[in-house]
Amino acid sequence: SATLARIHAPLDEFWEGHVGYVPMDMAEFVETFSGLLAVMTDGDLLVGVDCASGRDVSFSVAYPDWAEAARSLGGDASGWGRWMRGPLPRRVVLQTVAAVPEARRHGVVHLHIVQGLSLQQRAGFSEATVALVTQDFHLFDKVAPPTRRYALYARATC
Repeated sequence: SATLARIHAPLDEFWEGHVGYVPMDMAEFVETFSGLLAVMTDGDLLVGVDCASGRDVSFSVAYPDWAEAARSLGGDASGWGRWMRGPLPRRVVLQTVAAVPEARRHGVVHLHIVQGLSLQQRAGFSEATVALVTQDFHLFDKVAPPTRRYALYARATC
């Protein structure tokens, strides 16, 4: 789809140098990301465009938190996705905010978060979950400090 191609094009530039990022060809990206697009609602995918060049310089991805609905199936896959016909869950997950290096530290990430959360609130979500993947991101420290911490890899330090 045109949406997937547009998101795929700047990925390497968005994530270059980020721990754990591995480039994906278009076929792998479609296989990985199209399911996420299927559960998104209006306002879940935002793209920042440089007005002077028309170039995509940032994007953010959110999706309704369907985890409770999925757990309620109790392993019965025949009901998978049925919840999308009902009301939205109360919580939205802000999964990703990314920008090309020259757009960082100019407020574009803040703009995505403020605009995205505003759209989500208007859509009826009352809670948001944000997974921070770097300790250098301090935007939420004062207004919404972390409620839990996870470590995928941990190394003891002396």
